Amino acid sequence: MEMQLKIEVTENPKLDETEFMVQQLIQFNSHRAGDGNFRQLAVFLRDTQETIVGGLIGSIYWQWLYIDVFWISESHRGGGYGSSLLAAAEQEAIARGCEYSYFWIRLAFRHRNFIRSLVILCLVSYQIFR
Repeated sequence: MEMQLKIEVTENPKLDETEFMVQQLIQFNSHRAGDGNFRQLAVFLRDTQETIVGGLIGSIYWQWLYIDVFWISESHRGGGYGSSLLAAAEQEAIARGCEYSYFWIRLAFRHRNFIRSLVILCLVSYQIFR
């Protein structure tokens, strides 16, 4: 007897369900490509009250730094914090043995000057991979 499956589409997935999916993918990839020493990485920008006003969230595995989430509050944009956060993540990634990084810009609402400086940063600090 064939099991009945259903497809569910949601805009509000539960955190434990998304974490389950991520862990299943990590396990699958580890079985096929070996242990990639998967570790999460978070770099936070905090104010004097320890409130998070920016940061990035990513992961490190197979000598790659993957940046998934990058945000700075509007009141702190334009002060060079974005570049500083990326530099801190890059330094930590290098310390953990990374040789490559992947940063996907998800939204087009980014500050134009930051995008320009990010492109310059990429040209100076990063190597094109094939």
